[in-house]
This record gives sequence, structure tokens and C-alpha cells, in this order.
Amino acid sequence: MKIRAVLLCKKRQPRAQLRKMLLTQRHIELVAECKSGSDAIELIQKQNPDLIFFQKETPSIASHISVKARGSTIFIKAQEIDYIEAAHNSVIIHVGVAYHVLRGNLTELQTRLSDEQFFRVNRSAIVNLMRVKEVFRMRGQPVIVLQSGKALSLTRKVSIREIRRRLEFR
Repeated sequence: MKIRAVLLCKKRQPRAQLRKMLLTQRHIELVAECKSGSDAIELIQKQNPDLIFFQKETPSIASHISVKARGSTIFIKAQEIDYIEAAHNSVIIHVGVAYHVLRGNLTELQTRLSDEQFFRVNRSAIVNLMRVKEVFRMRGQPVIVLQSGKALSLTRKVSIREIRRRLEFR
């Protein structure tokens, strides 16, 4: 069974190079190509691909995370994400009281998110800095509390000073 893929790249030359590379892969079927994020959202909903190749800087799509659920593709706006946690071979994206499970790992997903908006607080969690309510120490352990009330422990490698510095620029 082939993996159905969509290619999104606004520049002609890099798109052609990536298309050429993808067409040499027996296990990948390129079902569509597009130049813009808004075109991609429509194409992805129509084609329902298994995989999306896109230029990281592509506007209006880099700010979305796509999740397959019950035969359709859901687009989650990055700014709506509260936090993301690791769970075995998947990640759980928390958006308000809802959550969405996505196959993959936290490190892969982190590369798709804005470093200015998202921060890895420990091995198992990434937080949206816009959703942080407070940072403090509890029994010597640094803790971050989100607007939802969810509290997450910070790894010892992450200092409260560093979090506060990042929060000043949000």
C-alpha cells in the first residue's frame, strides 16, 4: 500500500526538486501539489493524504497542525494549543478541554512549531508560551501553570529565569 502525499512549496525550483525525489520513491504516491497554504488546506481536506511535505516557512499552513480523525483531517491552529505531551509512539495535543492524538514524537512535532511561541519544558511536554499563567517553585522543583490550571514540572535543565525571560517577549 502506497503512502498518499501532498507537496506544498511556494517556489517552483525547490518544488520541482522535491517532486522529482518523491517520484523515485516506490512507496509514495504524490496525489497533489500546491503553492500556498490556503490552497493546501482545501487540497488536504479533499485528498485526505497520509503525509504532507511542506516548506517550513509557508504562511498559513505552518501555523496549523493537521490531525487525522475518523477518516477526515482536522486542522488545529497553533495559537489554540495549550500544550503537547508525549505518549508512547504518539503525541497528545491539548486544546482547551479537547485533545487530539497524533502519531509521531515530540521532537518531530517541535520542529514544526514556532520557537517564539512554543517551549519544551521537559522530556514529555511542550507548552504554548501564550497559555502560561505562572511559574514558581514547589518543594524546590520549578513548575509552570497554564491558564487552564494544568501544572507541568520543568526539567532541571530549564531554569525559571529562562522561562520568565521567554515570557517577557510573548
